Amino acid sequence: MKNLIWALATLFFFTNYSYSQLYQGPAQGSVPSGVMVSTDGFSDSYEGTQLPDYIVLDKSNTYVPSLLPDYLNKVQSTGPEGTNFVFDKSTLNGESDSPSLLLRSFPGVPRTNFIPPDPTVAVGPTHVVGGVNSTFRIWDKLGNVIKTINGASWAASLGLSIGANLSDPKITYDHFAKRWIMAWITGPIGPFSYDVISVSDDSIPLGTWYNYALRSDLNGNNPSNIWRDYEGVGVDANAIYITGNGFQFSGGFVYSKIRIINKAQIYANNGGTVTWNDLWDIRDPSNGANNFGIRPTVIYGNPAEYYFLCNSNSGGGSYVSLYKLVNPLTSPSMTGVAIPVVSYSSPPNSSQLGSNNTITAGGTSGFRCENVFRDGFLYAVHPVRFNGSFSAFKYYKINVASNTADQDITYGADGFYYSYPAVAVDKNDNVMITYSRSALTEYIGAFYTTRLNTDPPNTFNPSSPLQPGRGPYVNTGSNDRWGDYTGAWVDPANGEDFWMLTEYADLSNNWGVWVGSARVSPYASAKLITDKDTVRFGNVEVNINSDTQHVKIENFGNTVLTISSIQSSNPEFRIL
Repeated sequence: MKNLIWALATLFFFTNYSYSQLYQGPAQGSVPSGVMVSTDGFSDSYEGTQLPDYIVLDKSNTYVPSLLPDYLNKVQSTGPEGTNFVFDKSTLNGESDSPSLLLRSFPGVPRTNFIPPDPTVAVGPTHVVGGVNSTFRIWDKLGNVIKTINGASWAASLGLSIGANLSDPKITYDHFAKRWIMAWITGPIGPFSYDVISVSDDSIPLGTWYNYALRSDLNGNNPSNIWRDYEGVGVDANAIYITGNGFQFSGGFVYSKIRIINKAQIYANNGGTVTWNDLWDIRDPSNGANNFGIRPTVIYGNPAEYYFLCNSNSGGGSYVSLYKLVNPLTSPSMTGVAIPVVSYSSPPNSSQLGSNNTITAGGTSGFRCENVFRDGFLYAVHPVRFNGSFSAFKYYKINVASNTADQDITYGADGFYYSYPAVAVDKNDNVMITYSRSALTEYIGAFYTTRLNTDPPNTFNPSSPLQPGRGPYVNTGSNDRWGDYTGAWVDPANGEDFWMLTEYADLSNNWGVWVGSARVSPYASAKLITDKDTVRFGNVEVNINSDTQHVKIENFGNTVLTISSIQSSNPEFRIL
């Protein structure tokens, strides 16, 4: 027995001491050219009206990393699981008294024949662009559809035999350069796999773009026989950052990868050479364990470093890993640190009204959507287990200077399931989080919540419905695929309007996605808002008074709104 104890102690010491390398690389790669493509070459009508049976994409996404053994998870948490809980009051009566204002609400990208949809959205000065697996759509900000384009047709200019092998769309508006970025991945196509990257020639997503096919099976220019899944796309003033999980062409997960693309080259509007730097085999900074699910950041401002976030022990843990990268275009170098947080564990599948089938919540508590950096803080969100049987989301506001969690909140309610959260932060450091929500009393629908920067610590407003679920979701088996992402963005035109593209259960066991825009910052001047823009009295018998209808009028502005009178333009109607 003494010999056994000594051997285990020696192994523990050796495992930690022998680890010294946080990542491999950098290695530089390049592609000689891209091709020009224009939205003008595609019709304005949606081509996907006749849909075959569902195709389940991204089977590697069902990979669940193993829970780390205790000897590799020794970072002391800041509190036991659930001690940071904030209750969603909207679950008490189905109504919300949130101070947010829903500005726009309209249908998202039409259903395609792919599961999961992987919804994504970004917003520019004049347009909204959203995508799901196989299709993207362009709207004006009133919700009018401008273009709906099949992704494989869009990428056909690259000469790849993509077919249905194009997934995980990511759409980004680069507010530094005033350009649009659209990225997709492919699985193995013969001996290769690709990042399909499109960039617009200006701030308008209509007209000219440039398409590039960057081999994702390369580390720099060296073949690795590993393709990248679970794409993430971030941006700062210098570069575009692509992250993902590397899988063997015919095997399992190997390591996480980061690709850094030179913005000056890809934005040159000439379809010329683009170079990149790759980092791979990213490791946990506290124990050297394999990293799964590292996420990039959308940067606002000009910090001296770029940030990635991961919870390597995505089955649960007591910390999150923050990575800081410098010199991205010349000689990229990265450090990492474990940030203690309130303990968490992985969420269960989501129950729903109308079916015994559960909906997959992703299988892990890993980060799914991009982080946001503003004013010295990194904002992030991921799903977690709540009260043993339910799921919630966990929100962080991380101080990157002190490497501490300034805010650490778990948000949810008994009996409810919150999945695939995404975060956006406005110019006033107000926060919006959007997600899908279900319960045994509620179809899975699209919701959001907000908090003001001035709110007391550990508070979030009640959930607001964006698009309630319309029926049960049952189509692929006992655990039906959902996600894998949710879209959230801030309007660059004013820095205050939040936009979201969130998944809900539509009729006939179909998924749907819905677009919404909301804000929590009052307008500078008086702003008259009503809770409805149309009042319908139905059929009323002649000479009989109809029922009275109510309209609520509010001021969502910072100055006083005085209403001295309201006139009716039709004598058949009276304002009471």
